[in-house]
Amino acid sequence: MSKSSVWVLVIIGLIIIFTITNPKEQAHKDAVKSKITSVLHKNMSESKVSDDDTWGKIGEGLGVLFGGVIIDKLVDNFVSCNKTALFFH
Repeated sequence: MSKSSVWVLVIIGLIIIFTITNPKEQAHKDAVKSKITSVLHKNMSESKVSDDDTWGKIGEGLGVLFGGVIIDKLVDNFVSCNKTALFFH
């Protein structure tokens, strides 16, 4: 078997693997939402609001609430998963 035919087989094998392992669109969106939400919660837990600051706690709660809604809308509108093996322009 020549070198060029080995390379062709390797490239075809990689294309097949990449096509099979491409996630479903909803699974991809759920993973992105989960990651962004965990970063939001981490940042909110590191905030400098004291325990006796009622308005600060209300603001944090609203931030998490509205942050979740905004994350859902942004991910639904901007994340897509196209089932293509090769990309052409």
